[in-house]
Amino acid sequence: MPTEEVDTKIDFSMSFERSETYTENLYIPQKRYIRVTLKGFIPRQGDYFEVESGFPYGWSTNRYVFPNTNYHYGKVGDHLFTLYDAKERTYQVPCALNENNTITLIRKKNGTFTTEEHQLFVTKDTPESLTFEY
Repeated sequence: MPTEEVDTKIDFSMSFERSETYTENLYIPQKRYIRVTLKGFIPRQGDYFEVESGFPYGWSTNRYVFPNTNYHYGKVGDHLFTLYDAKERTYQVPCALNENNTITLIRKKNGTFTTEEHQLFVTKDTPESLTFEY
């Protein structure tokens, strides 16, 4: 079964004032792709199965912090990895190398939402694939 690729660009924006000097340290993690397979999904109207990948990135902050770090919560998802039909699919999900990551499964079945989080410390030796069933 082919693996679907996704755009993994991280956007960064900040407002600046005229005649001011700014210094920001940004953390852009090296990434490693983990294959995530979604299967066993037979949708009814309005049902879906979604995967998000969360990791630390950006600048140090006191708000919106990724757990156990001083960095922002980076996320790749927002319906990028979503099943709306009964086909099994495998996606290349970006994760931060040598960091804790959160793989979040979001399911809607018969009008009921469930969320399941899986913590994954990603190294070069981490298993290359995960499989989730609906």
